[in-house]
Amino acid sequence: MYIHCILPRKTGREHDYTAIALWGEAANGWYLLDLVWGRWEFPALVERITVTWDRWRSGPAGLRPTTLVVEDASSGTAIIQTIQTQTRIPIVPYRADRDKVSRAYAVSNLLAAAKLFLAASDAEGVGEFSVQGFIDEHTVFPRGMHDDRVDTTTMALLYLSIAPTTPAMPAYTRESFAGKVVHIPQQRRAPRRVW
Repeated sequence: MYIHCILPRKTGREHDYTAIALWGEAANGWYLLDLVWGRWEFPALVERITVTWDRWRSGPAGLRPTTLVVEDASSGTAIIQTIQTQTRIPIVPYRADRDKVSRAYAVSNLLAAAKLFLAASDAEGVGEFSVQGFIDEHTVFPRGMHDDRVDTTTMALLYLSIAPTTPAMPAYTRESFAGKVVHIPQQRRAPRRVW
């Protein structure tokens, strides 16, 4: 279980949101278990990350995050330094090795193979955002107004696909989400070129 953070440079209305996502892996694919999405100034952002970490660390065995992965860019560098010096949270800096569109294409095969699941906590959404908003942002990428949820998806899937083998989620986890798992729909249109 990993928490991945995508952090914008600024919090203004024209800037992206912060996305703090809890991702888990199982034999059948990857699960987005929670996503906190919003805009916070630096001190509130550090608090939001640590509160999200603590909430899940006190959860059921097998659903506890083991690592906090933060994008090492923009305000992420300061967040990494602050969490390293002020908490006991195991944090790993993540540096993207290519542009956003290339990262999204690199994991698109996982979506096409129906290996990505949204474990909705209720009919309205996962954590603090709507499942439909998450799907919509992915559907319009890279032409949408924001792409922070796409960024956390690509970052998590790239990281998890190369991360050392970790214990799989317990078998009961899938059943515990029975009726609450949503597949991201496959796009039925021809691939488009992005230049």
